[in-house]
Amino acid sequence: MRPLILLALILHLAVAADPDDGRAVEHAALRELLAATVTALNANDADGLSRCLAPRFSVTFADQSRFEDVAAITAYAAQLRKARGIQRIAFAPVVDAPARFLGPDAAIATGTSQDSFTAASGTTVLSSRWTATVERTPSGWRISSLHCGIDPFANPILDRVQEVAGRLLWWALGAGLLVGLIIGVLLGKRLRR
Repeated sequence: MRPLILLALILHLAVAADPDDGRAVEHAALRELLAATVTALNANDADGLSRCLAPRFSVTFADQSRFEDVAAITAYAAQLRKARGIQRIAFAPVVDAPARFLGPDAAIATGTSQDSFTAASGTTVLSSRWTATVERTPSGWRISSLHCGIDPFANPILDRVQEVAGRLLWWALGAGLLVGLIIGVLLGKRLRR
């Protein structure tokens, strides 16, 4: 399934590029950078990720964890897998507009992502938005800053919390009624004596 996601991503990026701005070569390089970054992130490949990031970078994930070191990013992914029981993480970012160039060596790209986190209990898909600042280095285009965020009011995690809270509320109401009934019966018997 991963090749299909990558193919869909590349096709979307090709459509999103603006060939009339005279920067077709840069747009193609940025599409390659995005594809390489997604591949490295999904494989938890530190070397591949290093080739996608600028020498000095800042990455902030949707949970607001911030990193400036590739080893810390891969350790974070490993910790997520272990502590949260996540078996597979699949990032699927797509651009939503052509990159906006700030000059010959810097650009801003924006988009959305449908990120899947698979655990034994099932798969959760988080919809997020991202913004990346990319810079041209001697090694080519690299990500110097990436920030991702999710909607704090509408996401699957919050939906689960609300579902559990709703169930707990019904249990609490049922328990309260039962306790009230028992107290009422006991008080009724006591008052009759």
